[in-house]
Amino acid sequence: MRIGILAKRAGVNASSIRFYEARGLLPRSERRLNGYRDYDERTLQTILFINRARGLGFSLAEIAAHIYSPRDETRKSRLLSNMETKLGELDGLLADLQSRRTALLEAIQELR
Repeated sequence: MRIGILAKRAGVNASSIRFYEARGLLPRSERRLNGYRDYDERTLQTILFINRARGLGFSLAEIAAHIYSPRDETRKSRLLSNMETKLGELDGLLADLQSRRTALLEAIQELR
């Protein structure tokens, strides 16, 4: 499929696809005789994975590490471990935000 169709199906723009290719997150696309890039369904699935992982707070480096990790029997457990680590980071951020919120509420009360 051409880049415009892939972009539409993945919910991204074509420049994002080119960026992911340049960063090594996607394999270089095949070129048709007319010079157009040609993508397959696996590329679509990879972009959807990247989008979901980015939405969950993973960096491009973390995503690339998973994409290029060995496809063996421990791959799922490595991904689960990374997700649990990310959850711990988010819990820490939430605790920090809650602490700041409490301090701000106290400052507001003092000023009233």
